[in-house]
Amino acid sequence: DSVGGDPRTETEATVLAVFRHVLDNDTLGVDDDYFVAGGTSLQLAQVTAALQTRMGTRIPIAVIFSHPSPAGLAAAIDAGTDALAALAPVVELTDPARTPTAEPPLWTVHPASGLALAYRPLADTLAVPVVGLQLPGLLDSAAPMPATLADLAAVHIEALRRHQPHGPYRLAGWSVGGQLAHEMARQLAESGDVIELLALLDPRIGVDIGVDAFTAEGAGIDPEMAARLAAIDPVRYADYQRRAQMLVTAAAAHEPGVVDVRTAIYVAARDNTDPYRWDPMVVGPMSHEVLTVDHADIGDPAAMTVVAGMLALLLPPVRDREATDHQENR
Repeated sequence: DSVGGDPRTETEATVLAVFRHVLDNDTLGVDDDYFVAGGTSLQLAQVTAALQTRMGTRIPIAVIFSHPSPAGLAAAIDAGTDALAALAPVVELTDPARTPTAEPPLWTVHPASGLALAYRPLADTLAVPVVGLQLPGLLDSAAPMPATLADLAAVHIEALRRHQPHGPYRLAGWSVGGQLAHEMARQLAESGDVIELLALLDPRIGVDIGVDAFTAEGAGIDPEMAARLAAIDPVRYADYQRRAQMLVTAAAAHEPGVVDVRTAIYVAARDNTDPYRWDPMVVGPMSHEVLTVDHADIGDPAAMTVVAGMLALLLPPVRDREATDHQENR
């Protein structure tokens, strides 16, 4: 449904004009959500190109994902540094205007795209804070890229601990992100921390991925949009492709260990032929659910909202178990 709203600043007026042109919808207002209004990932490239033409500023796709209304995106553009924040290794996906909670966050780990912003529907739906972990080097091309999935998981754990030094931890990941979440959980549990929840969103194992699996489409990027992004900033995009290919190669070579968790869930896509393959790698109760979409479409907002409903049932308050958690994390 349309929310509307008239532009209050020049930037809002420019962004709104671009949204209206790309979506061919003159009724959009500054508070309307790009995706709710029918915007697609393919059209995002048109949005970035049009904004660059009109404003002389390159707006990363990730910024539009995290600020999908003209008003929100205009504020991010005017703030300047916020655009860079959307590409940081750690991104807060929950609206900062929401009432703070003492609940431990749900840590979501990027898929092959390297971006965690597909998990935004979880943040919009769940009562607990949702934080995203993203591929290293999106901001700094000089940052080292770990060669193995275990090493990348360790890098993510360092970032996680800077925000949440102690468990219990809640982890979720789609596709390669699921592999990373599982490996992070294993390393955290090995160090004595409690894994309260591990949500595996259709990750595959080893040869199921294949070292040649990285394509623009496989990373969750429409091929036509990828071509346009490469034209906008070929150097940064080439480095991004290199890192994403390294990630998929590492994922294909990774052999998952076994992790002890309090609660786990495996959410399978409808094209998953063996949804119980991860069972031997998880010690603890693990439920299974099946989505009505294929693996590549789990990142769509509608599918991720369904996942949010599943996870909401598995996220009881931790504060009622503070004494137990203290003993288990000693």
